[in-house]
Amino acid sequence: MLQAVIYNSKDRKIIVEKNAYSLKNLALAVNKSLIDSQKPAIGEEKSAIDDKKSAVDRIKLAIEQLRYNGTLKANILKEYDEIEKKRIFQS
Repeated sequence: MLQAVIYNSKDRKIIVEKNAYSLKNLALAVNKSLIDSQKPAIGEEKSAIDDKKSAVDRIKLAIEQLRYNGTLKANILKEYDEIEKKRIFQS
């Protein structure tokens, strides 16, 4: 019989008394849960990128709705795209 002390993220102690095979499976389950807990952080980064993209789309939509002639709108959007490309590739 083996005894192990496992600390979770909330600083609580879990004392486990199992055979070696069960402890190995428990350790694998703990490692898997740690990896799974890191996945939301990656998702949050993607959502931040999506927020910037949606902000760009809102600006372009606002430009489209302005009362300018077609050529002027096209030129404004073209300049905005150039500024956005420079911002992306220079950072």
